[in-house]
Amino acid sequence: MKFYEYLIDKYGYNSPILLDEIKFENLSKTAIRLRLNRLLTKGIIKRELQGTYYIPKEEFGSDGYCSSRDIANKKYISNGSKIYGFYTGMSLLNGTGFTTQVPNVLTIVTNNCNTCKRELTISKFKYIVKKSNVEITKDNVKYLELLELLRILEENSFKEDKGNSFQNIKYMIEKRNISLNEVKKYIYFYPAKVAKRFMEVEYEITRG
Repeated sequence: MKFYEYLIDKYGYNSPILLDEIKFENLSKTAIRLRLNRLLTKGIIKRELQGTYYIPKEEFGSDGYCSSRDIANKKYISNGSKIYGFYTGMSLLNGTGFTTQVPNVLTIVTNNCNTCKRELTISKFKYIVKKSNVEITKDNVKYLELLELLRILEENSFKEDKGNSFQNIKYMIEKRNISLNEVKKYIYFYPAKVAKRFMEVEYEITRG
């Protein structure tokens, strides 16, 4: 099977392809990169981020493209089998009912970042990528999201009405089947104010 045929068969069109996950005929990463560069030079594939490609195909009368969200998700959130990041900031607040505002810049906490904070543009959309203080996995992501929510609520003072805030947090805990004891395993990776906020939440929930 030719390299290009392998890419189509495995990834299809207009879907992100990560260099680090490509395995073809025992080729080294350098050899794979060279083959990708040849396809890139010919215009057969396109690249939006370093190490991230896609095979364009015209759809519905428009030139083939890969959405910025799909690229960001594959690069920094999940490849389908592993989870290594999640959205924070306004996206997290919006998804948990604390605001109806839609963010202009999407913020991601991820394992796949070598610096503490990085700003980047994908297809003209702005992203901020932050390195996680603790390794994110599919087993702990829901606990880390809860702690991150408590962190940004504290920082930004959203919903000063604690009654409503606790109801939203309680709903999140119940909906995602979050164990408070499991959350405590990761609380040391966050500022002391997050632990204080968590204790308030735990008290409200346990007292019924």
